[in-house]
Amino acid sequence: MRPAAFWTCLLCIVCCTGCPLLCPTAPSSADDVRADWSGIGNYRFHRQGDDSSAWMLVRNCGCNVFEGHTGGAGDTLQIVDPGGSLVLIWAYNQFNGFVLREGWSGQTGRGAQLGMTRADFIDLYPEFTETSSEDLYFQSGTTWVTVSFDDGLLSELDVRDY
Repeated sequence: MRPAAFWTCLLCIVCCTGCPLLCPTAPSSADDVRADWSGIGNYRFHRQGDDSSAWMLVRNCGCNVFEGHTGGAGDTLQIVDPGGSLVLIWAYNQFNGFVLREGWSGQTGRGAQLGMTRADFIDLYPEFTETSSEDLYFQSGTTWVTVSFDDGLLSELDVRDY
């Protein structure tokens, strides 16, 4: 086999499942939330590049567009990790939000994890305010965090920076 053909085959084998060479910082369902809520894993608000960074995750890393949110006027660009538990959000051509759903196995800066009780979450985050029987809310500067509970257990974290 000629060297060029070998490298082409090797690249295809590696990249068909998400190329680690092209995706060194691809999102993971095990990534932790930053203690100051400014991002998750290697992703920091307003520092991940424009929408083309999100499209690179779709093209090269096994991520998908989430529920038809392709960006454009009046819509955000939302990319979901291959496992479906981490949604990254771009608005106004910059990374500014994420949603953590069933299957996320990371933790927040103070140790909150999906599946923990509402009481345990409030012990860790007493600054959160109740917005309904199912949701708690917190704002710090331009960052807004909403946590949702289902049957008293933490089921979703939605973090946005505006």
